[in-house]
Amino acid sequence: MHLGPNRCRRLIALVVVLCALSGCSTARRAKYWNWWYEKDKVGPQITSPYDRVEKLREFAKTGATMPEAEQQRLTTILLEDIQKEEDPAMRAEILHTLAALPNNTSLAVLKAALKDPNPLVRIAALDGWRRRGGGEAVPVLINMMNTDKELDVRMAAARELGELKDPAAVQALGAWLDDANPAVQFRAVQSLRNITGKDYGDDVTQWKLYVQGGNPQEVSIVSRLNPLSR
Repeated sequence: MHLGPNRCRRLIALVVVLCALSGCSTARRAKYWNWWYEKDKVGPQITSPYDRVEKLREFAKTGATMPEAEQQRLTTILLEDIQKEEDPAMRAEILHTLAALPNNTSLAVLKAALKDPNPLVRIAALDGWRRRGGGEAVPVLINMMNTDKELDVRMAAARELGELKDPAAVQALGAWLDDANPAVQFRAVQSLRNITGKDYGDDVTQWKLYVQGGNPQEVSIVSRLNPLSR
């Protein structure tokens, strides 16, 4: 069951409080507020959505190289922004940036965002889990792949599992081969191909055999280069 917008915001607000208790003081947040707005002005300034997105993407590229203290300060600012942000597209952009900041606070927000009422935000959270990787990412993605109410979100989780290339996801993806939806089967095949390095073409029967422990024959190099020859 997904949380409503108000409960989701309260969950993120709890993360903000925990961050504040850990030492992210109001004075420090005020000092670094100009990261998000204009450096030559005091206090928050009105900026266009385009400018905000550009700044977020800049931080996403450089955030991991910031000193740890500066990463935490930026994280706190973004936490406050995502808590009050009404636009799901902007919440998704903030999540992309938070995913690039390797600290426990940003990880807590990625967890909370999996329950966001908007599928676009949940998909952004899945992308964040894939980029962070680690042992916790695969079970999180598998759970979303199997339980989310939106097909687009489940498909995104399956895609991210393929990008992680962790063999632990093979059996979960193999179960998708039994789905009656050809698009779901195709997504499972693509991700299995990425993880295993095997190529049985688009033959679902052969992929099922592989997942069950068999050793089917892979398509030939000629077939790979010329699909019409299969």
